[in-house]
Amino acid sequence: MAYKTLIPGLVTFDSNKNHMNNMYISSDFSYYSESARPAPFHYTEHCVPTIAPPKSPYDMRSEYFSKEGSTWRYDRPSRFLPLTLTYNTATKVFTYAKNLSYIPFAIGGVFPPGELIADIINYHLFIAGFVIMRGIAYSYKGKIVCITAPGCNGKTSFLDSMLIKGAEYIAEDLLVLDLQRGMVYPTCPFIKRHAWQKNRTLKTVAQDMKIVQTPMYIDMLYCTENSMNPSYSPRQKTFSEFLLVNDRYFLKNRLVRSMIFEEGTWEKVMHTMQSPITIPHTVIPMKHFDYASIL
Repeated sequence: MAYKTLIPGLVTFDSNKNHMNNMYISSDFSYYSESARPAPFHYTEHCVPTIAPPKSPYDMRSEYFSKEGSTWRYDRPSRFLPLTLTYNTATKVFTYAKNLSYIPFAIGGVFPPGELIADIINYHLFIAGFVIMRGIAYSYKGKIVCITAPGCNGKTSFLDSMLIKGAEYIAEDLLVLDLQRGMVYPTCPFIKRHAWQKNRTLKTVAQDMKIVQTPMYIDMLYCTENSMNPSYSPRQKTFSEFLLVNDRYFLKNRLVRSMIFEEGTWEKVMHTMQSPITIPHTVIPMKHFDYASIL
C-alpha cells in the first residue's frame, strides 16, 4: 500500500486526495513520491456524507470542540448544513462530513478540515521537537542554507533568484526543522503566494529545478528581518523570538488548545519553546531585501 508523502521522511497521509483547503503543511499531496511505509507521523483521512451524533456524554467540552474517550469532535450544528470532524487519537484517523470540505477557509469559527488537520499535525511535530517556521531552504555549492524571517520580507523572491542560479530546492514558505539533530525537511512549494496571486517566477523555475527529497543537516540558519528605514537599528533578537513570530500556528486553534489542556502536554510545548538550539545559526538584520548582504 502506498501513502501520500506530505513531508519526506517525517509525515505521510493515507488519502485519495491531492489537496485540501487550508492544508498549509502541503499544498500538493502528489508533489513527492508516494511512500510504501508509514512515516514516523502517519495519519488517515476519510470524507463521509454525514457523521452520526455522539452516543455517549462528552468527557470534556470547549465551545464547539469536545472529547469522548479517544475521539475529539468538532461540531457546528446546522439545520441544513451539518459541519462535523472527528479525530481518533488511538488510530490517528480524521473523519469529516463532506459538507465541511466545501469550506474554503476559516469563516467566523467554521474551519475547513485541512486547517484543523494541519494544526493537529503541527502540534504533534512541535511537542516532538520539530518546528514549522516561515522560511526558505536550498542547497547551493554543497551548503544547506535556511533563512527565516517574518512574512512579506522577500524570502520567496530571494529563493527564486537562487534557483535561477542553480540552487537545489528544499523549502519555500515553510521550514520544518529538527531542533535536536539540526536538520531541515523538504516541503512542497506554494506556487500561489496568496489565493489571488501566483508566483510566476517560481512556477516557471519549478519545471526544471532540482529538488532535495530527503532531510538534510543544516550548515547555517539565518534569522533576519527586513527594514526599509535606513536609520532604523533593531535590537538584537534571539532564535526563540523568531520562533515566537514565525511559528506555533497551531496555538491559535481552540481544538489543539483543548487537546493540550486535556492531555497535559503544555510542559512539552514549553520544553520545545525553551530548548537551546543546536542548529548553527546567526541573527542578523538587513535593509531593502538585500539577502546577499547577510549571507
